[in-house]
Amino acid sequence: MKNIATHFVRPYSTMKGVYKSMKISELLRHGAENALSAATLCRLAETTPRGLRHYIASERAAGAEILYQPGGHGGYFLPSLDVEQAHRERLAFYNVMRSRALGTFKTLRPVARSLGVPVGQLAFDLADCESDKGENENGRD
Repeated sequence: MKNIATHFVRPYSTMKGVYKSMKISELLRHGAENALSAATLCRLAETTPRGLRHYIASERAAGAEILYQPGGHGGYFLPSLDVEQAHRERLAFYNVMRSRALGTFKTLRPVARSLGVPVGQLAFDLADCESDKGENENGRD
């Protein structure tokens, strides 16, 4: 059977010349127990890790809820169909991403000081992030 995964990330031409594009989220399953590793997704989507992060960041910027769980059995997935489990998965993802963001923020402090930016002014407004249209994620998950 032909690998159709290339259609999920790259535009392709139909017989009528109409370009269509499918999404990484269409490769994902619901629930952390069904997470797919970055390596697996790269292989299925025939892309590089950097390309995968780009596609996921783009989908997230458009509102897709693609979750990530670090670790040996981690990977990317969609929230569970079970409401309570989905809440736990979202909370775990939120905590991981918040921790990473705080770590980045702490890393910026010494540089901000050397640039003369008052540390108290190192604050981020979510409206500023949303105006970046997809540039608000560093793709490090």
